[in-house]
Amino acid sequence: MIVHYMYPHDPYIVSDPKLQPNFDAALKSGAASREEVWEAYLDNLRFVLDEVELLLENLDRDKVIISADHGEAFGEYGFYRHPPACPIPSVRRVPWANTDASDKETYEPKAPAPEATETSSTVDDRLKELGYL
Repeated sequence: MIVHYMYPHDPYIVSDPKLQPNFDAALKSGAASREEVWEAYLDNLRFVLDEVELLLENLDRDKVIISADHGEAFGEYGFYRHPPACPIPSVRRVPWANTDASDKETYEPKAPAPEATETSSTVDDRLKELGYL
């Protein structure tokens, strides 16, 4: 099973609107400090880690790997976010943690019936929204 969470990827949904849509503009203009942006990043990380914890409480697995598809730059060598083909370690170093999961049955998901879910977006539309295209 591979589960992909959008966050802590920007935009930082729980942050001050001045950091939207991209925090690097606020940093470069001086509208936000590095500390404000870092705290917004950590808030988004906490947001998703709560969901990861919920998942780990509701699966039985001997081996679980928690990782990411890239790191994030916060001004190192003048880079912000994660530009394509960025060679710096803060972007290329991928977080990795090994753990396990034990189903404590603390959550029963409620999803709509598949026929009740409508979407007009394509895979390309969704990948573009995520910043991959």
